[in-house]
Amino acid sequence: MTTISKDSAIAVKKESVALAALGLRKPTNLTKLVGQAPQQAGAEATLKQQSNPGMPGIMVRDLAQGAGDKVTIDAVDILTGKPIMGDRMREGKGVPIGLSSMEARIDNASMVVYPGAKMTQKRTAHRLRSVAMAQLMGYFPRLLWQRALTHIAGARGSQNTVDWHVPTADDPDFSEIMINPVLAPSYNRHLVIDGNELIQGGQQLANIDSTDGWKLGHIDALAEYLDSITFKVQPIKLPGDPAADDEPIKGVLYLDPQGWNQLLKDQTAGHNIRTWQVNALERAKLMGANIHPLFRGEMYMWNNILLKKMEHSIFFNPGDFTQIITNANRYTGASNSMPTETAQQVNAALTAGYRVTRSIFMGSQAFAQLIGANESSGVNAAFKERAFDYGEKYEAMGQWMGGETKLRFRFKDQNGQFEWTDHGAIVIDAAVKSIGN
Repeated sequence: MTTISKDSAIAVKKESVALAALGLRKPTNLTKLVGQAPQQAGAEATLKQQSNPGMPGIMVRDLAQGAGDKVTIDAVDILTGKPIMGDRMREGKGVPIGLSSMEARIDNASMVVYPGAKMTQKRTAHRLRSVAMAQLMGYFPRLLWQRALTHIAGARGSQNTVDWHVPTADDPDFSEIMINPVLAPSYNRHLVIDGNELIQGGQQLANIDSTDGWKLGHIDALAEYLDSITFKVQPIKLPGDPAADDEPIKGVLYLDPQGWNQLLKDQTAGHNIRTWQVNALERAKLMGANIHPLFRGEMYMWNNILLKKMEHSIFFNPGDFTQIITNANRYTGASNSMPTETAQQVNAALTAGYRVTRSIFMGSQAFAQLIGANESSGVNAAFKERAFDYGEKYEAMGQWMGGETKLRFRFKDQNGQFEWTDHGAIVIDAAVKSIGN
Protein backbone atom coordinates (compact mmCIF):
# COMPACT_ATOMS: atom_id res chain seq x y z
CA MET A 1 0.00 0.00 0.00
CA THR A 2 1.34 3.43 -0.93
CA THR A 3 1.30 5.94 1.90
CA ILE A 4 2.37 9.57 2.08
CA SER A 5 4.16 10.50 5.26
CA LYS A 6 3.54 13.67 7.18
CA ASP A 7 6.95 14.92 6.00
CA SER A 8 6.20 14.43 2.30
CA ALA A 9 6.69 17.54 0.20
CA ILE A 10 3.40 16.80 -1.57
CA ALA A 11 1.39 16.49 1.64
CA VAL A 12 2.97 19.42 3.43
CA LYS A 13 3.46 21.94 0.65
CA LYS A 14 0.93 21.44 -2.11
CA GLU A 15 -2.12 20.74 0.03
CA SER A 16 -1.04 23.17 2.76
CA VAL A 17 -0.76 26.05 0.30
CA ALA A 18 -4.12 25.12 -1.21
CA LEU A 19 -5.73 25.07 2.23
CA ALA A 20 -4.14 28.40 3.13
CA ALA A 21 -5.27 30.03 -0.10
CA LEU A 22 -8.84 28.82 0.25
CA GLY A 23 -9.09 29.93 3.87
CA LEU A 24 -8.14 33.47 2.86
CA ARG A 25 -10.00 33.66 -0.47
CA LYS A 26 -13.07 31.45 -0.26
CA PRO A 27 -16.05 33.80 -0.77
CA THR A 28 -17.39 33.81 2.78
CA ASN A 29 -18.54 36.83 4.78
CA LEU A 30 -15.02 37.06 6.19
CA THR A 31 -13.10 37.22 2.92
CA LYS A 32 -15.47 39.86 1.51
CA LEU A 33 -14.62 42.13 4.43
CA VAL A 34 -10.85 41.83 4.76
CA GLY A 35 -8.23 44.09 3.19
CA GLN A 36 -4.57 44.68 3.81
CA ALA A 37 -3.43 46.38 7.01
CA PRO A 38 -2.90 50.13 6.44
CA GLN A 39 0.67 51.36 6.12
CA GLN A 40 1.90 54.58 7.73
CA ALA A 41 1.00 56.58 4.62
CA GLY A 42 -2.58 55.36 4.93
CA ALA A 43 -2.70 56.35 8.59
CA GLU A 44 -1.32 59.77 7.74
CA ALA A 45 -3.96 60.23 5.05
CA THR A 46 -6.65 59.44 7.61
CA LEU A 47 -5.27 62.03 10.02
CA LYS A 48 -5.36 64.59 7.19
CA GLN A 49 -9.08 63.76 6.84
CA GLN A 50 -8.54 62.21 3.44
CA SER A 51 -10.71 59.25 2.55
CA ASN A 52 -9.70 56.14 4.45
CA PRO A 53 -8.53 53.34 2.14
CA GLY A 54 -9.85 50.74 4.56
CA MET A 55 -12.01 47.65 4.66
CA PRO A 56 -13.95 46.44 7.72
CA GLY A 57 -11.25 43.85 8.36
CA ILE A 58 -7.50 44.27 8.16
CA MET A 59 -5.05 41.43 7.64
CA VAL A 60 -2.01 41.51 9.92
CA ARG A 61 0.89 39.41 8.65
CA ASP A 62 3.53 40.50 11.16
CA LEU A 63 3.65 36.98 12.65
CA ALA A 64 3.78 35.14 9.33
CA GLN A 65 7.55 34.93 9.55
CA GLY A 66 9.83 34.38 12.49
CA ALA A 67 9.04 33.60 16.12
CA GLY A 68 6.34 35.07 18.31
CA ASP A 69 2.61 34.65 18.90
CA LYS A 70 1.64 38.21 19.83
CA VAL A 71 1.40 41.46 17.88
CA THR A 72 0.70 45.04 18.93
CA ILE A 73 -1.81 47.08 16.91
CA ASP A 74 -1.62 50.86 17.28
CA ALA A 75 -3.99 53.75 16.60
CA VAL A 76 -3.20 57.47 16.43
CA ASP A 77 -5.82 59.91 17.74
CA ILE A 78 -6.62 63.10 15.83
CA LEU A 79 -4.89 66.32 16.87
CA THR A 80 -7.06 68.44 19.18
CA GLY A 81 -6.85 71.81 20.90
CA LYS A 82 -6.96 75.53 20.14
CA PRO A 83 -4.52 77.22 17.76
CA ILE A 84 -1.92 79.67 19.11
CA MET A 85 -2.65 83.07 17.60
CA GLY A 86 -0.51 86.03 16.61
CA ASP A 87 2.77 86.56 18.46
CA ARG A 88 1.86 84.53 21.54
CA MET A 89 4.50 82.25 22.99
CA ARG A 90 4.51 78.90 21.18
CA GLU A 91 7.55 77.24 22.72
CA GLY A 92 6.75 74.47 25.17
CA LYS A 93 3.08 74.34 24.18
CA GLY A 94 3.27 71.33 21.87
CA VAL A 95 0.34 68.95 22.01
CA PRO A 96 1.41 65.31 22.46
CA ILE A 97 0.46 62.76 19.82
CA GLY A 98 -2.28 60.52 21.22
CA LEU A 99 -1.33 56.86 20.79
CA SER A 100 -3.39 53.85 21.82
CA SER A 101 -2.38 50.21 21.52
CA MET A 102 -3.89 46.78 21.88
CA GLU A 103 -2.32 43.34 21.77
CA ALA A 104 -3.60 40.26 19.96
CA ARG A 105 -2.39 36.68 19.76
CA ILE A 106 -2.38 33.80 17.33
CA ASP A 107 -2.63 30.08 18.03
CA ASN A 108 -2.81 26.81 16.14
CA ALA A 109 -6.24 25.30 15.44
CA SER A 110 -6.41 21.69 14.22
CA MET A 111 -9.13 19.44 12.79
CA VAL A 112 -8.73 15.73 12.08
CA VAL A 113 -10.74 13.93 9.40
CA TYR A 114 -11.26 10.17 9.57
CA PRO A 115 -12.87 9.01 6.30
CA GLY A 116 -13.54 5.50 7.62
CA ALA A 117 -11.90 2.10 7.82
CA LYS A 118 -13.77 -0.76 6.18
CA MET A 119 -14.44 0.78 2.80
CA THR A 120 -11.18 2.70 2.86
CA GLN A 121 -9.35 -0.23 1.33
CA LYS A 122 -11.45 0.02 -1.81
CA ARG A 123 -10.35 3.59 -2.47
CA THR A 124 -7.08 4.95 -3.70
CA ALA A 125 -4.89 7.20 -1.56
CA HIS A 126 -5.56 10.04 -4.00
CA ARG A 127 -9.32 9.71 -3.51
CA LEU A 128 -8.92 9.73 0.26
CA ARG A 129 -6.88 12.90 0.15
CA SER A 130 -9.51 14.58 -2.02
CA VAL A 131 -12.27 13.67 0.41
CA ALA A 132 -10.28 14.87 3.41
CA MET A 133 -9.21 18.09 1.71
CA ALA A 134 -12.78 18.87 0.65
CA GLN A 135 -13.90 18.53 4.25
CA LEU A 136 -11.10 20.71 5.63
CA MET A 137 -11.47 23.36 2.93
CA GLY A 138 -15.07 23.84 3.99
CA TYR A 139 -14.36 23.66 7.70
CA PHE A 140 -11.67 26.27 8.22
CA PRO A 141 -13.32 29.20 6.35
CA ARG A 142 -16.45 28.65 8.47
CA LEU A 143 -14.41 28.50 11.66
CA LEU A 144 -12.53 31.72 10.86
CA TRP A 145 -15.72 33.64 10.07
CA GLN A 146 -17.48 32.41 13.20
CA ARG A 147 -14.56 33.45 15.41
CA ALA A 148 -14.42 36.86 13.73
CA LEU A 149 -18.19 37.31 14.02
CA THR A 150 -18.14 36.45 17.73
CA HIS A 151 -15.35 38.97 18.36
CA ILE A 152 -17.09 41.73 16.40
CA ALA A 153 -20.45 41.06 18.07
CA GLY A 154 -18.86 40.93 21.51
CA ALA A 155 -20.78 37.76 22.36
CA ARG A 156 -21.27 34.20 21.12
CA GLY A 157 -25.00 34.07 21.87
CA SER A 158 -27.14 30.97 22.29
CA GLN A 159 -27.46 29.59 18.75
CA ASN A 160 -25.97 26.11 18.81
CA THR A 161 -26.72 24.50 15.45
CA VAL A 162 -24.45 21.85 13.92
CA ASP A 163 -22.86 24.33 11.50
CA TRP A 164 -21.33 26.26 14.43
CA HIS A 165 -17.73 25.18 15.06
CA VAL A 166 -17.25 27.70 17.88
CA PRO A 167 -19.03 26.37 20.98
CA THR A 168 -21.15 28.55 23.24
CA ALA A 169 -19.37 30.60 25.89
CA ASP A 170 -20.13 28.12 28.69
CA ASP A 171 -18.03 25.44 26.97
CA PRO A 172 -14.72 24.89 28.82
CA ASP A 173 -12.77 25.21 25.54
CA PHE A 174 -14.44 28.43 24.39
CA SER A 175 -11.72 30.87 25.47
CA GLU A 176 -8.94 28.74 24.02
CA ILE A 177 -10.74 28.38 20.68
CA MET A 178 -11.36 32.14 20.47
CA ILE A 179 -7.64 32.79 21.24
CA ASN A 180 -8.16 36.49 22.04
CA PRO A 181 -10.61 37.72 24.71
CA VAL A 182 -14.16 38.33 23.52
CA LEU A 183 -14.83 41.93 24.57
CA ALA A 184 -18.33 43.21 25.26
CA PRO A 185 -19.36 46.09 22.95
CA SER A 186 -18.03 49.42 24.16
CA TYR A 187 -20.80 51.60 25.57
CA ASN A 188 -20.69 54.07 22.69
CA ARG A 189 -20.90 51.24 20.12
CA HIS A 190 -23.87 49.37 21.61
CA LEU A 191 -27.40 50.22 20.46
CA VAL A 192 -30.73 48.62 21.36
CA ILE A 193 -33.95 49.19 19.41
CA ASP A 194 -36.71 50.77 21.50
CA GLY A 195 -39.82 51.36 19.39
CA ASN A 196 -38.72 53.71 16.63
CA GLU A 197 -35.55 54.78 18.41
CA LEU A 198 -32.05 53.46 18.99
CA ILE A 199 -31.00 53.59 22.66
CA GLN A 200 -27.31 53.76 23.51
CA GLY A 201 -25.99 51.17 25.94
CA GLY A 202 -26.81 47.53 26.59
CA GLN A 203 -28.75 48.16 29.80
CA GLN A 204 -31.82 48.70 27.61
CA LEU A 205 -31.87 44.91 27.07
CA ALA A 206 -33.58 44.61 30.45
CA ASN A 207 -36.63 46.39 28.99
CA ILE A 208 -36.68 45.18 25.38
CA ASP A 209 -40.09 43.89 24.27
CA SER A 210 -41.72 42.31 21.22
CA THR A 211 -42.42 45.68 19.57
CA ASP A 212 -38.71 46.52 19.44
CA GLY A 213 -38.04 44.97 16.06
CA TRP A 214 -36.33 46.24 12.91
CA LYS A 215 -38.07 48.93 10.86
CA LEU A 216 -36.85 50.76 7.78
CA GLY A 217 -36.75 53.99 9.78
CA HIS A 218 -34.03 52.54 12.01
CA ILE A 219 -31.58 52.81 9.11
CA ASP A 220 -32.18 56.58 9.11
CA ALA A 221 -31.68 56.58 12.88
CA LEU A 222 -28.40 54.69 12.49
CA ALA A 223 -27.16 57.12 9.84
CA GLU A 224 -27.99 60.03 12.15
CA TYR A 225 -26.18 58.33 15.02
CA LEU A 226 -23.09 57.82 12.89
CA ASP A 227 -23.05 61.51 11.98
CA SER A 228 -23.46 62.72 15.57
CA ILE A 229 -21.16 60.57 17.72
CA THR A 230 -17.86 61.94 19.02
CA PHE A 231 -15.68 59.05 17.89
CA LYS A 232 -16.56 58.63 14.24
CA VAL A 233 -16.71 55.28 12.48
CA GLN A 234 -14.53 55.65 9.41
CA PRO A 235 -16.35 54.86 6.14
CA ILE A 236 -15.24 51.91 4.06
CA LYS A 237 -13.52 52.31 0.72
CA LEU A 238 -13.96 49.38 -1.62
CA PRO A 239 -11.40 48.67 -4.32
CA GLY A 240 -12.76 49.75 -7.68
CA ASP A 241 -15.43 52.09 -6.26
CA PRO A 242 -15.09 55.40 -8.18
CA ALA A 243 -17.57 57.14 -5.86
CA ALA A 244 -15.67 56.30 -2.67
CA ASP A 245 -14.37 59.85 -2.21
CA ASP A 246 -17.50 61.79 -3.20
CA GLU A 247 -20.17 59.52 -1.68
CA PRO A 248 -18.40 57.29 0.87
CA ILE A 249 -20.18 54.17 2.04
CA LYS A 250 -20.69 54.63 5.78
CA GLY A 251 -20.37 50.89 6.33
CA VAL A 252 -22.07 47.53 5.92
CA LEU A 253 -24.87 46.36 8.22
CA TYR A 254 -25.11 42.58 8.59
CA LEU A 255 -28.50 41.37 9.84
CA ASP A 256 -29.37 37.86 10.94
CA PRO A 257 -32.11 36.08 8.89
CA GLN A 258 -34.99 37.02 11.22
CA GLY A 259 -33.94 40.68 11.47
CA TRP A 260 -33.47 40.77 7.70
CA ASN A 261 -37.01 39.49 7.08
CA GLN A 262 -38.40 41.96 9.62
CA LEU A 263 -36.84 44.83 7.71
CA LEU A 264 -38.06 43.68 4.30
CA LYS A 265 -41.64 43.27 5.54
CA ASP A 266 -41.83 46.70 7.19
CA GLN A 267 -44.19 49.22 5.65
CA THR A 268 -42.87 52.40 7.27
CA ALA A 269 -44.31 55.40 5.42
CA GLY A 270 -41.83 57.29 3.27
CA HIS A 271 -39.63 54.29 2.59
CA ASN A 272 -39.62 51.91 -0.35
CA ILE A 273 -37.39 48.86 -0.05
CA ARG A 274 -37.26 48.56 -3.85
CA THR A 275 -35.68 51.99 -4.02
CA TRP A 276 -33.06 50.74 -1.61
CA GLN A 277 -32.41 47.82 -3.93
CA VAL A 278 -32.04 50.14 -6.91
CA ASN A 279 -29.59 52.29 -4.93
CA ALA A 280 -27.38 49.26 -4.29
CA LEU A 281 -27.53 48.11 -7.90
CA GLU A 282 -26.65 51.59 -9.19
CA ARG A 283 -23.64 51.76 -6.88
CA ALA A 284 -22.58 48.33 -8.07
CA LYS A 285 -22.83 49.42 -11.72
CA LEU A 286 -20.34 52.21 -11.08
CA MET A 287 -17.71 49.57 -10.37
CA GLY A 288 -18.19 47.97 -13.77
CA ALA A 289 -16.13 44.82 -14.18
CA ASN A 290 -14.42 45.52 -10.81
CA ILE A 291 -17.58 44.99 -8.79
CA HIS A 292 -16.70 44.13 -5.21
CA PRO A 293 -18.01 40.85 -3.68
CA LEU A 294 -20.01 42.84 -1.10
CA PHE A 295 -22.21 43.98 -3.98
CA ARG A 296 -23.02 40.48 -5.16
CA GLY A 297 -26.19 38.69 -4.18
CA GLU A 298 -29.14 40.31 -2.43
CA MET A 299 -28.29 43.69 -0.93
CA TYR A 300 -29.89 47.07 -0.26
CA MET A 301 -28.53 50.55 0.34
CA TRP A 302 -29.98 53.56 2.11
CA ASN A 303 -28.32 56.67 3.50
CA ASN A 304 -25.04 55.21 2.22
CA ILE A 305 -25.41 52.18 4.49
CA LEU A 306 -25.10 48.83 2.70
CA LEU A 307 -27.40 46.10 4.06
CA LYS A 308 -26.51 42.42 3.82
CA LYS A 309 -27.84 39.20 5.37
CA MET A 310 -25.59 36.79 7.26
CA GLU A 311 -26.28 33.10 7.64
CA HIS A 312 -25.47 32.85 11.35
CA SER A 313 -27.32 34.40 14.27
CA ILE A 314 -25.96 35.90 17.45
CA PHE A 315 -29.11 35.70 19.56
CA PHE A 316 -30.15 35.67 23.21
CA ASN A 317 -33.19 33.96 24.67
CA PRO A 318 -35.36 35.69 27.29
CA GLY A 319 -33.58 35.53 30.63
CA ASP A 320 -30.13 34.96 29.08
CA PHE A 321 -27.21 37.00 30.36
CA THR A 322 -24.72 38.83 28.17
CA GLN A 323 -21.78 41.06 29.03
CA ILE A 324 -22.15 44.82 28.56
CA ILE A 325 -20.36 48.01 29.59
CA THR A 326 -22.59 50.34 31.58
CA ASN A 327 -22.64 54.13 31.36
CA ALA A 328 -21.09 54.25 34.83
CA ASN A 329 -18.14 52.09 33.72
CA ARG A 330 -17.50 53.44 30.23
CA TYR A 331 -14.53 55.53 31.39
CA THR A 332 -13.14 53.12 34.00
CA GLY A 333 -10.57 51.32 31.85
CA ALA A 334 -6.99 52.33 32.58
CA SER A 335 -4.42 52.73 29.82
CA ASN A 336 -3.44 49.08 30.07
CA SER A 337 -6.77 47.47 30.99
CA MET A 338 -10.24 47.30 29.50
CA PRO A 339 -13.32 48.80 31.18
CA THR A 340 -15.30 46.76 33.68
CA GLU A 341 -17.94 44.51 32.12
CA THR A 342 -21.33 43.74 33.69
CA ALA A 343 -23.61 40.74 33.20
CA GLN A 344 -26.89 42.06 31.80
CA GLN A 345 -30.01 39.90 31.73
CA VAL A 346 -32.20 40.03 28.65
CA ASN A 347 -35.81 40.83 29.63
CA ALA A 348 -37.04 37.56 31.13
CA ALA A 349 -40.64 38.71 30.54
CA LEU A 350 -40.13 39.08 26.78
CA THR A 351 -43.22 37.81 24.98
CA ALA A 352 -43.21 34.05 24.48
CA GLY A 353 -41.92 33.09 21.06
CA TYR A 354 -39.52 36.06 20.85
CA ARG A 355 -35.78 36.43 21.38
CA VAL A 356 -33.14 39.12 20.86
CA THR A 357 -30.80 39.06 17.87
CA ARG A 358 -27.63 41.08 17.43
CA SER A 359 -26.82 42.70 14.08
CA ILE A 360 -23.42 44.24 13.39
CA PHE A 361 -22.50 47.41 11.55
CA MET A 362 -18.93 47.69 10.34
CA GLY A 363 -17.06 50.68 9.02
CA SER A 364 -13.37 50.67 8.25
CA GLN A 365 -10.96 48.68 10.42
CA ALA A 366 -13.49 46.99 12.69
CA PHE A 367 -11.48 43.82 13.25
CA ALA A 368 -8.15 42.20 12.46
CA GLN A 369 -7.35 38.80 11.02
CA LEU A 370 -3.90 37.73 12.19
CA ILE A 371 -1.84 35.36 10.08
CA GLY A 372 0.96 33.18 11.43
CA ALA A 373 3.01 30.36 9.91
CA ASN A 374 3.20 26.66 10.64
CA GLU A 375 6.78 25.42 10.93
CA SER A 376 6.01 22.28 8.93
CA SER A 377 4.58 24.03 5.87
CA GLY A 378 6.01 27.55 5.99
CA VAL A 379 2.51 29.00 5.45
CA ASN A 380 -0.37 29.64 7.83
CA ALA A 381 -2.08 26.33 7.04
CA ALA A 382 -0.73 22.79 7.19
CA PHE A 383 -2.09 19.49 5.86
CA LYS A 384 -0.81 16.17 7.21
CA GLU A 385 -1.96 12.59 6.73
CA ARG A 386 -1.12 9.10 7.91
CA ALA A 387 -2.08 5.46 7.57
CA PHE A 388 -2.25 3.32 10.73
CA ASP A 389 -3.52 -0.01 12.06
CA TYR A 390 -1.34 -1.93 9.58
CA GLY A 391 -2.29 0.45 6.80
CA GLU A 392 -6.01 -0.32 6.96
CA LYS A 393 -7.11 3.00 8.37
CA TYR A 394 -6.41 6.54 7.28
CA GLU A 395 -6.82 10.01 8.73
CA ALA A 396 -5.82 13.52 7.73
CA MET A 397 -5.27 16.66 9.76
CA GLY A 398 -5.59 20.31 8.81
CA GLN A 399 -4.08 23.13 10.87
CA TRP A 400 -4.52 26.89 10.83
CA MET A 401 -2.10 29.28 12.53
CA GLY A 402 -3.81 32.59 13.15
CA GLY A 403 -6.31 34.51 15.20
CA GLU A 404 -8.94 37.23 15.08
CA THR A 405 -9.73 40.21 17.27
CA LYS A 406 -12.01 43.21 17.39
CA LEU A 407 -10.08 46.48 17.14
CA ARG A 408 -10.51 48.63 20.25
CA PHE A 409 -8.55 51.74 21.20
CA ARG A 410 -8.59 54.33 23.98
CA PHE A 411 -9.48 57.82 22.74
CA LYS A 412 -10.02 61.14 24.50
CA ASP A 413 -13.45 62.76 24.21
CA GLN A 414 -14.38 66.45 24.14
CA ASN A 415 -14.29 66.57 27.96
CA GLY A 416 -10.79 65.13 28.17
CA GLN A 417 -11.99 61.72 29.37
CA PHE A 418 -10.47 58.59 27.87
CA GLU A 419 -12.86 55.94 26.62
CA TRP A 420 -12.09 52.52 25.19
CA THR A 421 -13.96 52.45 21.89
CA ASP A 422 -14.62 49.69 19.38
CA HIS A 423 -12.89 51.27 16.42
CA GLY A 424 -15.14 50.33 13.51
CA ALA A 425 -17.95 48.14 14.83
CA ILE A 426 -21.39 48.91 16.25
CA VAL A 427 -23.83 46.24 17.46
CA ILE A 428 -27.62 46.68 17.36
CA ASP A 429 -29.95 44.45 19.36
CA ALA A 430 -33.56 43.88 18.29
CA ALA A 431 -36.46 41.61 19.27
CA VAL A 432 -37.54 39.01 16.67
CA LYS A 433 -39.78 36.00 16.51
CA SER A 434 -38.04 32.76 17.41
CA ILE A 435 -37.81 30.69 14.23
CA GLY A 436 -35.57 27.66 14.10
CA ASN A 437 -32.56 27.24 16.36
